[in-house]
Amino acid sequence: MRKSPLAAALLFTALASTALAQDRDTKVRNDRQAIAADDSWIYNDLARGVKLARDEKKPLLVVIRCIP
Repeated sequence: MRKSPLAAALLFTALASTALAQDRDTKVRNDRQAIAADDSWIYNDLARGVKLARDEKKPLLVVIRCIP
């Protein structure tokens, strides 16, 4: 029985996407923990960020991330 290169490619893609999704989830969680532990970032507190930017007369960068 001869194996199709297309079938092998589809199987590899399905397996790789599952592994990447799990790896991505772990990376996102680790990234959030690292940012929350760093005092130079303000995470999930827009009012505090706006106040600090106003007090220091510095611009404010707001990043809104949607992780499905």
